[in-house]
Amino acid sequence: MKLSRFGRCALSVSAAALLAGCGGAQPPIGAPDATPQSRAIAAHTERSGSWMLPEAKSEDLLYVTTELAGIYVFDYPSGKLVGIIINGPASPEGLCTDRAGDVFVTGEFKITEFAHGGTNPIATLTDDDTSDYFDTYDCAIDPVNGNLAATVLDSAHVAVFPHARGHHPTHYYAPYAVMFHCGYDDKGNLFTDEFLGHKKYIAELPAGSGTFKLVK
Repeated sequence: MKLSRFGRCALSVSAAALLAGCGGAQPPIGAPDATPQSRAIAAHTERSGSWMLPEAKSEDLLYVTTELAGIYVFDYPSGKLVGIIINGPASPEGLCTDRAGDVFVTGEFKITEFAHGGTNPIATLTDDDTSDYFDTYDCAIDPVNGNLAATVLDSAHVAVFPHARGHHPTHYYAPYAVMFHCGYDDKGNLFTDEFLGHKKYIAELPAGSGTFKLVK
């Protein structure tokens, strides 16, 4: 996928992957290095809490999760720090974006949605149908229908929220291994990586299907 200036769209970084977030497929591409600013960012977070520069709402943004200082927000591609969010889910893990550039952050107990360039949550997604510990790791937005899929940590299934809303996701189980990352292609097929022992697999949940199949 050719990367271009989206115009008020969001990019997200988690586990060293950069994802384009204005619909369509979400392939990993190279991410700018934010390491030189890390110490200053952490210090700023301790002093000020969540904050965002006003111009961030009209810029292309890069979001980076960290357990130490919440979520860093950078102008893309300049790499300038434009904000920090610390009121997302506990232990933020993965990130995905919808066509509007809004950002969804996975973590313990819930998935939190932030408007593009915003610091306050505008929606939360939870699983009220299970008594199990709900800890999501990665997420992806279906470009066809806007559904949100999230891998559930240390499990072999994904939770899919229709139109990226609600508290009653549909769960799809794979009989193979533990899932970690996920992503949709432009046709709405969902792909996940899975680990079983020392082996790694790629599985696909075809659009409209309720059953995973091994791809590799």
